[in-house]
Amino acid sequence: MSSALARGVWDALNTRLQLNKAAETVWPVLAANWHLGFTAFGGPSVHFQIFRKRFVEDKHWIDDQIYQELFGICQATPGPGSTKMLFSINALHSGWLAGTLAFLIWSLPGALGMYGLSLGLARIDELLPGPVYAFLTGLNAATVGIIALAAVQLAEKAVTDRLTRGVVLVGGCAGTLYTALWYFPALMVGAGLATLGWDLRVLQRSGELERRGLGRRAGTEPEGLEGV
Repeated sequence: MSSALARGVWDALNTRLQLNKAAETVWPVLAANWHLGFTAFGGPSVHFQIFRKRFVEDKHWIDDQIYQELFGICQATPGPGSTKMLFSINALHSGWLAGTLAFLIWSLPGALGMYGLSLGLARIDELLPGPVYAFLTGLNAATVGIIALAAVQLAEKAVTDRLTRGVVLVGGCAGTLYTALWYFPALMVGAGLATLGWDLRVLQRSGELERRGLGRRAGTEPEGLEGV
């Protein structure tokens, strides 16, 4: 009888500890993400800037280097980039359950809102009233401005060298001039190969300079570098 009672007390304590741990995980996720599904307008380019401001600069959940790596991976893989980004940030900070919770907090408001709008649009005439068109026109113009501002702010952090500027310029022009299902993956692969070749050449050059400096300090030139 005493062993059964002790086992019951132990199970109750374990359950309480697990609930406390879950609450410690869930509450920060809720506090950090609860409003994003209602306030993050403007599309992925704006979302990325919002996430950087909130999770890198304000909360310090991840550093800027990890953010840049996640940004590249989320943009290069299929699917909604900002949704993948939010899931990854929360999963890295608090585990995959926190990432799943953040995904639901992020996605459900928009899904429910779009469902409600679809029901409303199905019940109106083909032509919307004039004030509605005027409102939508102003909303679209404001959205373009927000996207442009977010793109400039994000570029100031991500585009920091000549090679990256060249890749962005060439990729943007090429993507504007032609579109196809195979074209954008080909552009990404080409940009990746160009960056890899550039980095390897820079590393080799820096290695040669380092060896030359060591040879000069030792009073001799490394083999193969005489006369360079």
